[in-house]
Amino acid sequence: MFDFLRNDGSIEMNVDGSVTPVKFMNQVPDNKEVSLRHVNVLLMDAEVDMGTFGALAVLTKGVTVFLSDENHVVLKDLCAGAPIIRNADWALLAGTDVQTRVGAGSDDALIIRWDFDEACGSPVYMKSGHHIEININDDLSGISIFRALVQGLLITVGG
Repeated sequence: MFDFLRNDGSIEMNVDGSVTPVKFMNQVPDNKEVSLRHVNVLLMDAEVDMGTFGALAVLTKGVTVFLSDENHVVLKDLCAGAPIIRNADWALLAGTDVQTRVGAGSDDALIIRWDFDEACGSPVYMKSGHHIEININDDLSGISIFRALVQGLLITVGG
């Protein structure tokens, strides 16, 4: 399984969630389970610095990441209660590799690979209807590109 987190079909997370948070999710299909291995995040913006979010100022409410059930009840806060408010905060998530690439006359890139095997000692197993969600709680519309892709093994249940 390789798929983007989406909000109404859109993969672009550079949205304004300052008034109403915007949820980007990837839900496990019916009669399936997922062995979630990685979340890959790409953030591109002018002059990405570890003390800012993209090239924006430090966020107020930040970005949160959850595993939730089919009723949207949070099963696990993957940020441990500390929202991501600056680029450097991605490094606090266990099992992450964070790299920056400086663009030559173009946007810099922040490349995050979140490895659940490394973070948890094994993949994260998700049942049918469960989902991973990234919530945007600030105005990120000034960022050039912000996307997240999940990778894992899709398993058919009972068939």
